[in-house]
Amino acid sequence: DDVNRSRLQRAGANIMIRPIRAYPEMIVSALCAPGSELVMENMFTSQGDTYQRFEVTIQDTQWADIVYQLIKANIGTTVAYISDDDKVHCNPNGSRKINAKALIVMVREDKKPTTKDIEAVLWKNL
Repeated sequence: DDVNRSRLQRAGANIMIRPIRAYPEMIVSALCAPGSELVMENMFTSQGDTYQRFEVTIQDTQWADIVYQLIKANIGTTVAYISDDDKVHCNPNGSRKINAKALIVMVREDKKPTTKDIEAVLWKNL
């Protein structure tokens, strides 16, 4: 239950995952946007794409540029960033300039990028 998140954080939890069954929105999304259920299912399985966190410092850079460069380099799709105050920002506005200490990237199962790979692409192209 989301009301317990702050209590669990104060108790020392640093990762909290809500059970999938608690998201009736997923069913609605699948009905409104057929095919989206496969995307959501892909997020919760160990087959296919995985979500990885890369500790990369980014300052005053447009979100769309980051996403574009990592897709163009065939590394993956950047879906969120972690700001310096440890907040996770999912799918921000493309024109937003961000400051981040980490990126969350959806990576293909057959790819194994490292933080150095991410940095090389971003520093070369941004």
